[in-house]
Order: sequence, then C-alpha cells, then structure tokens
Amino acid sequence: MVGGARARQNRRAQQANSQAQSQGAIDTFNRAFSACMEGRGYTIR
Repeated sequence: MVGGARARQNRRAQQANSQAQSQGAIDTFNRAFSACMEGRGYTIR
C-alpha cells in the first residue's frame, strides 16, 4: 500500500515539474519572438 501511494505522489511531482519546464520554454520562446518582431518594427501586445 505505501509503495503505491509513494509512486502516485512521485508521478504527480514529475508531471508538475514537466509542466513547469514546458511553461518556461514557452515563456522563453515568446520573449524571443517579441524581441525579434519589435526589432523589425512590429508592435507586440
């Protein structure tokens, strides 16, 4: 019983970490894209 609960907890922690990394990558892309577009004269909101 204890091993199963620990495995579920570990799986939830991995999923949360994966989502945080994905969000960080998306944020980095959006900043780079905005900088590129603003450098070309476009306005980014």
